[in-house]
Amino acid sequence: MQLFRYDSPISQLLVKFVNIIFLTILWYAFCIPLVTIGASTGAFYHTIEKNIKNDRGYVFSDFFTSFKGNLRQSIPLTILFIAAEAMFYFDFIIMRYLKDGGNPAGNAYVLFLVLMVLILVYAIWVFISISAFENTTANIAKNSLFLMIRHFGTTLYILFMIGFSALVIYIVPVTFAVMPAVAAWLISFPVQKVWGKYKQAEAPSGSETDEENGDGTSR
Repeated sequence: MQLFRYDSPISQLLVKFVNIIFLTILWYAFCIPLVTIGASTGAFYHTIEKNIKNDRGYVFSDFFTSFKGNLRQSIPLTILFIAAEAMFYFDFIIMRYLKDGGNPAGNAYVLFLVLMVLILVYAIWVFISISAFENTTANIAKNSLFLMIRHFGTTLYILFMIGFSALVIYIVPVTFAVMPAVAAWLISFPVQKVWGKYKQAEAPSGSETDEENGDGTSR
């Protein structure tokens, strides 16, 4: 049937849907070692943006290539982010305990909750930037912080999509296989728009332009 030819719209849609499921499973699997969460997240976003959104390249090869390319920079940063989240979570628990005991100082739990959220969204900016640009770790971290603050509307959008995706999965658990990819796909639109404002062809890594504009040489 013409309807189910490989190049038909329905067949292409089905292929894309299957690719989304396999890609999401890959992301979950490569997040399990914890220290590879950053590299896996960067590779996941990169492949969603390149293959699922723009139909370029191949899902599995793009994911693994990006993952391997991200590891060196992502692992140390992932450890730092996990340590920071653990520290703030510990403080959050202590403050909640004080609040439940009637101590006014316990109201500071809100501060640590906000810090945990900010660390999470900052980490996302960092890891997707590592997957997209070749630059030093220090410049990636600095530029990501700049973008996170300068484009706070996009930052809030990223946070909303993460929360929305988690809520949908909580309500309908079977969507765990597709919602992360849907969230990454939707996040890619404003993020690519932000990067497009600053991207300059073959900008020297670590140059004054990179530091001020928020990215280095594209991968």
